[in-house]
Amino acid sequence: MLDDSILFLINRCATLARQEFESRLRKLDLTPAQWAVLVRLSEQDGLNMTELGQLLYFDKPTTTGVVNRLVKKKYVKKVKNRKDRRVTHVFITDAGKEAMIPVEPIIDYYRKNFIANIPDSDYETAKEVLRTLIKNIKSSNTD
Repeated sequence: MLDDSILFLINRCATLARQEFESRLRKLDLTPAQWAVLVRLSEQDGLNMTELGQLLYFDKPTTTGVVNRLVKKKYVKKVKNRKDRRVTHVFITDAGKEAMIPVEPIIDYYRKNFIANIPDSDYETAKEVLRTLIKNIKSSNTD
């Protein structure tokens, strides 16, 4: 019965993928959260801390901790907004861009192997279903 629950299956799939990804990233001295920040900043450099956290679904303490660890590694830098000193923007550094390079083969491996034997149309449908589930869950959250 539990194996027929879509939420259980999603959680199981995410857990297995996360464990595998964490194991490989650990060898590169990165966490999945740090990698996600680097990817997001490579797409949208200069986001403020709030925007970055919202885009990655991180709470404020997680965002702060991940960014601070990346600052220590010199993979990102924080810059205060000139007009509002309470706002901090985050920028990826050249070292951060370099740190992403060895992750690319890992991502390629996952793309090839994790979605092997899934037709493109089913893959696209699955993504749409997951986006709808996320939307439904967020809209039903009354907190």
